[in-house]
Amino acid sequence: DYIEGYIKRHPGHAGARKVLGSIYLSGGNTTMALSVLEPAQRSAPNDPQVLSLMASAYMAQKRYQKAASLLEEAMKLGAGTDARADLGMSLIGAGDMSGFEQLQQAYRKEPGQPRTGVALATLYLQRGQPKRAGEIADAVIKREPGNLVAANLLGVAKVAAGDRAGGRAQYERVVAQDPDFLPARLNLAKLDLADGKPDAARLRLLDILKKQPNNADAMFELARLEEGAGRIDESIRWLEKLLAIERRHVAGAEYLADIYIRRKQGEKALAVAKDITRSLPENLPALATQARAQMAMADLSGARLTLSEMTRIAGFKPDMQYRIALLQLSARNTGSALYSLDKALSGMPDHLPSQVLMTEVQAQTGEIAKAEQRARELLTRHPDRAIGHRLLADIAFARKQYAAAIAGYRTALAKEDELDGALRLFRAYLISGETAKGVAFMEAWSRKHPDDAAGQRALAEGYIRSGNLGAARATYEGVLKKQGDDPGVLNNLANVLLRQGDAAAVGYAERAVKLAPGDPSCNATLGSILVGRGEMDRGLRHLREARLREPGNRDIRYSLAAALAKAGRRDEARLELDQALKSEGAFDALEDARKLLRELSR
Repeated sequence: DYIEGYIKRHPGHAGARKVLGSIYLSGGNTTMALSVLEPAQRSAPNDPQVLSLMASAYMAQKRYQKAASLLEEAMKLGAGTDARADLGMSLIGAGDMSGFEQLQQAYRKEPGQPRTGVALATLYLQRGQPKRAGEIADAVIKREPGNLVAANLLGVAKVAAGDRAGGRAQYERVVAQDPDFLPARLNLAKLDLADGKPDAARLRLLDILKKQPNNADAMFELARLEEGAGRIDESIRWLEKLLAIERRHVAGAEYLADIYIRRKQGEKALAVAKDITRSLPENLPALATQARAQMAMADLSGARLTLSEMTRIAGFKPDMQYRIALLQLSARNTGSALYSLDKALSGMPDHLPSQVLMTEVQAQTGEIAKAEQRARELLTRHPDRAIGHRLLADIAFARKQYAAAIAGYRTALAKEDELDGALRLFRAYLISGETAKGVAFMEAWSRKHPDDAAGQRALAEGYIRSGNLGAARATYEGVLKKQGDDPGVLNNLANVLLRQGDAAAVGYAERAVKLAPGDPSCNATLGSILVGRGEMDRGLRHLREARLREPGNRDIRYSLAAALAKAGRRDEARLELDQALKSEGAFDALEDARKLLRELSR
């Protein structure tokens, strides 16, 4: 109040305006801060502190390019290390990765400086360099021993570097300094969960909620814990409670929508997504959730519009443009995906994920020579990584050179033993007709990774292809025992039991449909089983639901036609068969469909 009164009497006094602008900034009122500082800039255009304060306000409003412009001017006028650090952060916010170099310069001028050090350590973590992040966090702590943010960050860096015991000890030191420092307590709960101690994690999180009943972060971690334990409904309950308290919790909305998408409950996912985007219309993760939900509802045109808006908002941020490109490929919009990847690589030419995805898209769209050139360049730049070998194997696979593809995937897997590489090698074996070798490989890989559900599911599919239904059944049952009910696994198991003539098939199929009532495959399986049991009306209802949800699926149309024929409704059956045979796409039951049409035409 005193400063406002002073400014009324001395409106051109830049010093008073800087103090008042700082007060508004500390209270988060960036609009008022700018209204006070803009006249100060006019009266003192060469004051670096005015420019830095205005830049801080623009950064808070996410107007990074405007902030960067002011900070560059402030640097020319002799602003100190803080201004250079702000310039780095504003450039990064605008998608210009030269900001990283500005932060490094600011840190080199004043090593251990807390504000710059914490920002730089966080960026190193995001770049997958935990060792360097830990060194910087340690330097900040030595300069400022009471800096709990840096101390917690050191624990994060240790865990990211593979030193879980060191990370735990660091978190415990932070909690000993301040028992109410929430980030370290949450990180201890996450470590408990990662170390296979869900009960200990649950107790920690519930203790946080006892003291802070509306703590959204603790609720979010409890939701993750319960889903991991197979208690999906309990996970949904925690997420719904979280969003009722904090409607703008993007990660919570994203998580809840993804659960609904996995359950094939697209309507619920879209409702969650629209609620968060109404509150945050330019938030990229919220918009990505909306795009995924729209695709789950088969609304590809709506998803493409959402993704187009995301591309505009994301600017030249490589990580975000890469994620948008992935979603655009899911929305079958290859041209827009390539545009997003171009923007990502304009912002950061060495952005490895974008380089990899660009290579994959070029290979899939027939630009094999360009893809091969890019893959060989990546192999030269990253000789110790698997990625170059894997991409060259993909290109050999696209050319149907299966022996070369298998050799390439094996080389990649020897360098980095990951699920993605294992699944690619397994697929190459199956497509090349070497099913037995593929199954033997996947058995060996699954023994090394017994807790990997995706690997177990792939192995079960291999058993089905090789006709070993008993092994497929045992594998699916093992997956359910470890991870709880999953509609896809339940549906696959029901199909295996159906082929074995086991009456238990219907129970598994009903559980799958209960979890995913809108899933076409689950409905088709249950419908076929019920028709086989003589429950014609119920069976036809589920088969019609499946066809309605996925009218282009030729096998589902055949299943409905076969059921209609069995019910004596020959004309309706012929119509379904005609549509199935006229359509394009995969059709496992093609010969059966032709045979049935001949019988119905007699």
